Amino acid sequence: MLTTFTISNNKRKLQYNNNYNSNKKLKLSKLNTHSHSPSQTITPPRTPTTSHQIFNQPELLNIILSNLDSNSLFNCLKVSKLWYHSTIPFIETQNLTFKSFKQLETFNNNNLTKLVNYSPKSLMLQNIHQSSIIPQNISLKNLIHLSYHNCSKILPPIDWFVSENLQSLKSLTISNNQLLDDNYLLSISPFLKNLKYLDLRACYNISDIGITSIATNCPNLIFINLNRKKHFIATKKNHIISSISLMAIANYTNIKILGISGSSICDAGMFQLIKNRGKHLITLSINDCTLLTNHSLKIFSNNFKLLPILTRLEICRIEKNFGNFNLKSLQNWRLKNHLNLLQIKFTNHHHLKSHHHFL
Repeated sequence: MLTTFTISNNKRKLQYNNNYNSNKKLKLSKLNTHSHSPSQTITPPRTPTTSHQIFNQPELLNIILSNLDSNSLFNCLKVSKLWYHSTIPFIETQNLTFKSFKQLETFNNNNLTKLVNYSPKSLMLQNIHQSSIIPQNISLKNLIHLSYHNCSKILPPIDWFVSENLQSLKSLTISNNQLLDDNYLLSISPFLKNLKYLDLRACYNISDIGITSIATNCPNLIFINLNRKKHFIATKKNHIISSISLMAIANYTNIKILGISGSSICDAGMFQLIKNRGKHLITLSINDCTLLTNHSLKIFSNNFKLLPILTRLEICRIEKNFGNFNLKSLQNWRLKNHLNLLQIKFTNHHHLKSHHHFL
């Protein structure tokens, strides 16, 4: 039995990259903590009298600084007064990434952190599970991307959102989190008017209540990832994501890329999504949605004129609900519509790999 139908067009495939200016991220693990220990204070050095004039031109200096990595920028603080004052703004706007508790703790305790007015566009925490620590001495007014990836026991403080410091936020990732629930989403959603990208994958304590609040308060959303793993079994009714969420997303957002694998959506919700947002859908993942039936595939095959730019469709591990529906008819229909598909792949169950990573 065929279990996977994947459509992909590499020329038209849209993927959202959560990595903002990765080559300029502040790699805190490489900070010279010996020269900038918490007990020391960094002051502007005296300008050397032998400095070549070319290095004292602010315009040229800004070009040089804009092409340096984080470690080099910190070394520039020691060159001269001009270099010091020119370098500080570049450091202040560096994207911050913390990949361990130790990195975050070092950042908070370093005197340089208290000296520099950090105002990053991207703040990312990864694999940090201690709940007693948050980034300190950071201004959030320019923050565009906020990510707590695989931080199971910590959340961005609600005060960050309520204080309206995150008015510029366009991307929010909170993945694999045990604390994220509907109450948290209800609290922050009214302050996310400019949000476009939302990644809540592998968060099992949220339900239709929280997702509906997000959808109704965030009309600019074009990317939503709510994927859940197959082995998850909802033991409480309020942990279920159903067609109520799907209809809210279809009715109130500008969704283009949607991952809702492992949820309890049904054929009615799928019909509403295609009816309202089909002309704009680029990617759709509905793996492990075991309540879908033959009717959903018929919705696709009968309404592909409503899906003119769909370039990736994932339907995995729900073959038992499709009966004898001919998946190849779905393939042939799209070829007749001249969509220039570069890859049409059917995967057997025995060779199937998880598709939860696509978003």
